[in-house]
Amino acid sequence: DDKAHHYEISAKGLNDLKIEGGTQVDIPALGTDSTNITLEAPDKSVPRSMQPVLFKIQSADDPSLVREAKSSFLK
Repeated sequence: DDKAHHYEISAKGLNDLKIEGGTQVDIPALGTDSTNITLEAPDKSVPRSMQPVLFKIQSADDPSLVREAKSSFLK
């Protein structure tokens, strides 16, 4: 939209799942951004060689701006 937003990134699907690097991004008005996300989890938390993960990005200043995306964590 025509306003700048501050977004927070989270992921769930495994115990002790951590996002390496930044979990926040600022997007200027009418802008876009591309970023790589790296996840880390202890071996004991990963029961299978491929585990479903759900990413969520949500605007801190307008919670109605939210998207979720499915992915997989590979052991």
